[in-house]
Amino acid sequence: MGQEKRKEKMIYLDNAATTKPYQSAVEILTNYNLAEFYNPSSVYLPAFLIKQQIKQARNTLSQLLHCKETELTFTSGATEGNNFFLQGIVTGRESEEYIFSLGEHSSTYEVANLLKQKGSIVHFVSLKANGQVNVEELLSFLNQNTRLVSVMHVNNETGAINDIKNIVAKVKQINPKTLFHCDGVQAFGKIEVNVKDLGVDSYIISAHKIHAPKGVGAIFIKSGVFVKPLILGGGQEENRRSGTENVGGILAMVHSAEIMNKNLTDHFKKVIELNKRFVQNMSNLEGIEWNRVGEEYSPYILSMSVRGIKGEILVHSLENEVLISTGSSCSSNQKHSGNRVLQAMGFKKAQIEGNIRISFSEQTTIEEIDEASKIIGNAITKLKQKMGVK
Repeated sequence: MGQEKRKEKMIYLDNAATTKPYQSAVEILTNYNLAEFYNPSSVYLPAFLIKQQIKQARNTLSQLLHCKETELTFTSGATEGNNFFLQGIVTGRESEEYIFSLGEHSSTYEVANLLKQKGSIVHFVSLKANGQVNVEELLSFLNQNTRLVSVMHVNNETGAINDIKNIVAKVKQINPKTLFHCDGVQAFGKIEVNVKDLGVDSYIISAHKIHAPKGVGAIFIKSGVFVKPLILGGGQEENRRSGTENVGGILAMVHSAEIMNKNLTDHFKKVIELNKRFVQNMSNLEGIEWNRVGEEYSPYILSMSVRGIKGEILVHSLENEVLISTGSSCSSNQKHSGNRVLQAMGFKKAQIEGNIRISFSEQTTIEEIDEASKIIGNAITKLKQKMGVK
């Protein structure tokens, strides 16, 4: 359908894929691209001042995550961060074993597959019906050869929240030397995150999930944990990640992170209401299944299935009015059949095929939720009539 037929202002409900940057974050990015564009590694004063601003940004972010400045490395985003840590801690010993949740993001899951292809012993842990990792199964794989355990904090497909602090404690009790990696992309800025309290050895965040520009992120790596650099070069980021820093991106990310964390409670309460309103609005439609069990979910993400209609067809039928998704944007580029996360939760084929993901932002309004609900409901009704689905 042509661009001229699109609504002037579409309703955006795919915030788990990316968020609209704050205007103030865009202004910071613009300033450091047009005015203060100096290379932080240069020796003259304007460049030195830029380097100091990066240092201050690192200090601010370390306080938000509750870690040391020296434990933070800026990256190009979550995919690089996951690859950096997961590939960087491999020692090559044949006895080493790795444990990954089947709920992990594709940038973690594909590294797990790579390790397996190279001959490492890799265990994949199933998910419970509520989307959380099966902790009992995870612990059954754990032994004195386990090099690493990787469990996502908040699942990007369903919003299921894993009790990371509890899982880390149980893992470390069995083997204190086992490293614990956590992808916190859908958690940071939306729920309380304290890496020291969680006990993790690494934690990933991404800028474009918290209303900052794309192409920047950060990784916390606990003091004393050695990780081989993924990118070699000029020795930036204390030799952990070479390459000229994305100054504007870094400062914009930390700026947005401050806003998100300052307003975390108020945003959370608002998004809960948006989530509840959408569910309530859709409750009269037949054939709707909510892909969640219990209460351990982030309100920012809502997974649902429509019986008899493929999620992809519904998404395309809405794309000129309401933007939603069938799940992870990264996974959509892969040739996997179905939805790996929902499969791991034990869902049936029809429910997986009918899956769509609605993801909210504190910038979403109740009026948009009401309008989107009507549009989605009408689209479902029309598709059912067209396809002869009851």
